[in-house]
Amino acid sequence: MAAQDALICPADRINSNGNICTASDVSLAAAAVAVSQTGLTCLPGETIDVAIAGTVNLRKGDRFDIGVWVSTDGKSMKLRGGSGAGIPDEGGAQSCEVLPLPSQLIAKDGAPGVFVIDSFDSVATPQDCYDTKAANNGDISTGFALTSERDSIINGLVDSNNDGVIDVSDDTTAGLKVFGVHIISGGVDIDDSGTIDASDDGIWNGYAVQDGVIDVDGDGNFGETDGTDDSDQSFNDLVTMLCVAGATGQLALETLVSWHVPSDAANVCTPTDPDTYGDFTQQGDPVMSSSKCSVSSSEVAVDIVGKLTIAKIAAPGDGTDFEFTYTNTNPPLADQDPNDTIPNISPISPFTLQHLGSDEIFAEIGTGPATIVITETNIPAGWDLDDLTCVRDDLTPVVIDLANDQVTVTLEYNAADPINSQANVICSFVNKTLPSLEIVKNTAGGNGVFDFTGNNGINAFQLDTGVINIDSTTFTNLQPGTDYSITETIPALWSLGSATCSNASGTLSDGALTGITLALGENVTCTFNNALGAVTTFGKITVGGDGTFDFTSDLPGGNFSRTTAGGASPLYSVSNLAAGTYVITEDAIAGWELTAMDCTEDGLQDSTTDLPSRTITIRAQVGETIACTATNEKHATLQINKQTDPDGDPATFDFTGTVNGTVSDNNNLTFTGPAGVFTTDETTQAGWDLTGISCGGGTNSTVLIGGTADYVTGDTDVSATMAPGETVLCVYTNTKRGTVTIAKHLTALGPLVQDFDFTSDLPGNANFTLSPV
Repeated sequence: MAAQDALICPADRINSNGNICTASDVSLAAAAVAVSQTGLTCLPGETIDVAIAGTVNLRKGDRFDIGVWVSTDGKSMKLRGGSGAGIPDEGGAQSCEVLPLPSQLIAKDGAPGVFVIDSFDSVATPQDCYDTKAANNGDISTGFALTSERDSIINGLVDSNNDGVIDVSDDTTAGLKVFGVHIISGGVDIDDSGTIDASDDGIWNGYAVQDGVIDVDGDGNFGETDGTDDSDQSFNDLVTMLCVAGATGQLALETLVSWHVPSDAANVCTPTDPDTYGDFTQQGDPVMSSSKCSVSSSEVAVDIVGKLTIAKIAAPGDGTDFEFTYTNTNPPLADQDPNDTIPNISPISPFTLQHLGSDEIFAEIGTGPATIVITETNIPAGWDLDDLTCVRDDLTPVVIDLANDQVTVTLEYNAADPINSQANVICSFVNKTLPSLEIVKNTAGGNGVFDFTGNNGINAFQLDTGVINIDSTTFTNLQPGTDYSITETIPALWSLGSATCSNASGTLSDGALTGITLALGENVTCTFNNALGAVTTFGKITVGGDGTFDFTSDLPGGNFSRTTAGGASPLYSVSNLAAGTYVITEDAIAGWELTAMDCTEDGLQDSTTDLPSRTITIRAQVGETIACTATNEKHATLQINKQTDPDGDPATFDFTGTVNGTVSDNNNLTFTGPAGVFTTDETTQAGWDLTGISCGGGTNSTVLIGGTADYVTGDTDVSATMAPGETVLCVYTNTKRGTVTIAKHLTALGPLVQDFDFTSDLPGNANFTLSPV
């Protein structure tokens, strides 16, 4: 028969505490887990499926409806649990199962006796009644299986291990009997001879058996292979019990044995009142036979254990093994078995785990707290323990010693509240690789070899960008939490534009990237970006003389001056010029004219000049060479000197043109300005004649007097094409005209009025007439 859930536990069923259950006709003398379950453990508050074997004492005559009630919540059968309406909760059992005694051979004084199922008894055969009776009088002690492993039937044979295959693994000869018999390779050994043969005929568990083979469908054919002799019903249920410790620390077994003593054994299967008479039907709930009962509190050999789960997290999860050792003050029976007949439930120390792996260490806590100390040992090269955390540790705090890669965990049973025992702690060991630091060199505008120095174990090194503008090197197994510094020696003509790290640490100053911090598991890349600086040169060219010229500039170095000698200045040069835009403006200087500004580039031709604003805009590209010049011409001078004949005459003379104004003898008119065509023209002065113009002093200047190289009478103007920086002097000579007076005197008497005509070559006076005075 199978264990059946009871809707209401015994004390609540009769609404009286179990202290009334003191009869001793039938009693549970001893109980234990089945041999096949030796070494069982359970965690407080969790459930466990248990196959219970025991000894029942029978002291009197026939007893019927014998049932063993088991408290599945670990609470006493003597007290009411309040599971029924109006029933008080005294702290007793609220969840129960009923285990009817199966048909099984027993012995009294050497004489065999049988527990029989009334359904197959000649006295009474109601089909809904499965009463069990003791057919013998007197004291009888019998060992029997209250529950068994889960089984099913395949082609009339018992699949004892429920693996879906009938084979030798289904033998139970070394362990628990199944409803009073052993199973041998699936066959039912009715006569317990150890052999399946023709003597194994009979009834087993309600089924007809022939030659050890079962007729499930009752058609008289045994072991049919068409499925009619199959049963997938798990008819040998285990008892599911809550893991609660008893008085000595093992699994509490609270039981009540009930039976019925009717006056007429033939009517044992005729229910009268559920409160006074019990039945056990296939469909219904087992009802306690309230005639007689006895209560007992005991334990079965199931260790109450706590569990410490060790979880491994590794970054990266590359299959590396990590080793652990541990000590355990109270290992469970399974881990202490000297003959190793019970498989260990905890790993043997030391053990290893990989990324996302875990293992469970168990400790017996029913008799008191247990302490487990676990240490990660022999950490692989290139790794370190980054973090160690535990959860579900609120009852007794764990002690984490990260410096020593160790944690101490105390597991403890809480008798007052088993569900909240500290019995299931999880500790995670997080390992990460030691950090690495990659130094990357990027160059723009060219390639080169760059020298670096480091600290804290990073020695001097070089990076050569070759022809691909990049090079790198990596330092591994560095120490987390250490400040690292990398310093670059910047070569001539190069500039260090930036140096940054992928984890945003580090500060750049004068080629040194300091304060680089690394954490476990980090692979940090620091990139140094260098540019072959642009080179710009600036030259000053002068025409017509030399001078000093000032410039305002936002080039590195700021404003500057250039002084020419022989018409040219030394070059002003700026190297390592970072790519960008720069502006140079020439200051104006008296006496000079800025006539040209030019730039040539070996890269992108994008620098510009603006002569009116006297500005050069340099747009430097990486590695580019830019040459700029500014050309100045010295102003030219045309000077007019006035000479008169007679010398010193106070008369003044007017000039128009580039050189203009009024001038007198031995004085000058001067014009200075940008080289070009200078002109002047003397206005005719009454009483004076321009008698000469002579010019000189200009080597490269061209002077025309009246349109020709030399003075011709009547010329009054000068046109001088002036070369830069030259001075041309032109001397204008004016001659004052003389006066001739003709007087007519009469020396003889004659008419008083008489005109006299004259002819002359005097200018303007070719013919004239005079009268005597």
